[in-house]
Amino acid sequence: MAIVQSLPERAAILTMFLVGSVEAATNFEVPLYIQIVQGRDAFQTAIAMLPFKLAVFFSNDQLVERLKRTTATPEEVSKALRINEAARLRSLKIAFLALGSLSLLAIFPARRLPAYKPGEVPSEKGQTS
Repeated sequence: MAIVQSLPERAAILTMFLVGSVEAATNFEVPLYIQIVQGRDAFQTAIAMLPFKLAVFFSNDQLVERLKRTTATPEEVSKALRINEAARLRSLKIAFLALGSLSLLAIFPARRLPAYKPGEVPSEKGQTS
């Protein structure tokens, strides 16, 4: 109960909840966008999601478990955790930058769309409505 009453602990819990929510939303919505909007198949979607998946592949818990099997001191483990967090964050930023940059490429084919104004959309017979 003391954890819930501590403001820093509540902030940390809320932050982790938000991070987990963003990750879950990204895992769900980005593949849908790639398949529905971009018209890619499942294999192409998997390839597009690969940078994001690689960015979150090695958690701190997994690292601690691996380092328990070595002769690493607590200071070395702590430093390794900081390095792991920084590397994961950097690779996640790079993955989102790459995805954002690739999505900007949609501007080029979108420029070829017809420049209809409201009320000018042609009907099925080729007449404007």
